[in-house]
Amino acid sequence: MKEEKDLSNSKYTGIVTLILIMLAFQVGTFIYHKIKSAPADKATSLIAEKSVNKKLFTFDPNTIGCDSLILLGFSERQAGVIIKYRNKGGKFRQKKDFSRMYVVSPQKYEELSPYIKLAPYIKIKKKAPEDRTSEWTAGQKTPRQNSPAHKYEGQKESEVSSRAPAKTKGNNSSTGSKDRNKKWKGDKERWIRYRDSIYKAKYDFVIDLNEADSATLTRLRGIGPYYARKIIAYRKKLRSFYSPLQLLEISGITQECFDNFKKNVKVDTAGIIKFKIDTANFKFLSRHPYIGPYAARGIIMFKKYSDSTDITIKKLVRASVLSPEQGKNLSGYIDDL
Repeated sequence: MKEEKDLSNSKYTGIVTLILIMLAFQVGTFIYHKIKSAPADKATSLIAEKSVNKKLFTFDPNTIGCDSLILLGFSERQAGVIIKYRNKGGKFRQKKDFSRMYVVSPQKYEELSPYIKLAPYIKIKKKAPEDRTSEWTAGQKTPRQNSPAHKYEGQKESEVSSRAPAKTKGNNSSTGSKDRNKKWKGDKERWIRYRDSIYKAKYDFVIDLNEADSATLTRLRGIGPYYARKIIAYRKKLRSFYSPLQLLEISGITQECFDNFKKNVKVDTAGIIKFKIDTANFKFLSRHPYIGPYAARGIIMFKKYSDSTDITIKKLVRASVLSPEQGKNLSGYIDDL
């Protein structure tokens, strides 16, 4: 009897649970359809409200306010774009200018075109200079009458030329240039010697690249302040130059440019700053233009696992830690090869 009673209770509980589930499903379905249809009803009402509130009236795009643009059917953002264009100095001088706004569609312009009424555009003309001749008294001359050219007005050219002051030989620039050309005419060798002497006086100097400052470097032919700064910056990276040919490694200094001043530069061996590669740390090696971070890591690893305490350029090139070109470039800075 007890088992039959428990069975009937479980059946009752199952039936009640099933009914509750069905009711929950029905309520959920009703709410879902209600929510789904709400936005469409809201959009329909907004469209209807907008169509009711929309009014067409005559307006001037150069003076209309934001609220009036909204009444014409523009959104707040579109009205703001038009107002912002005007605030930045934009003007609508013709009806078609209003259609060039990207917020005004062709359909919208066609609808509003009959209602656009622009105020007449008035172009401000510059005032003509005032005639102040009347301000001068009867016996007083005007500034024009005081000018030297005024006393020749109304006279013939022959009369003016006869009264004009004659030009002296020293004042005639064309005559002076002709005289200078005649000075070297027929004496080419003398002219060449003169030209070479002037050139030698200007470029007869030699500067040390490790001692020169930017002002001294600008004396070189083809080197201005820009390339002088680049040379100084590259020298700081290398710490010193060991050959004038290293200037060709600077971007912008070509072989043709270098040939213009190669006789005016030198490198004093006493000014070369050398270093030992077996004692240099990673930071110094990675910043060197001829080594870089990748090769610097290889050198540090080679020193760590190498049995030899004496690290040379030849050993690093033989172990492929450095390329032959890198070894050649570094040879000027390291004693032990």
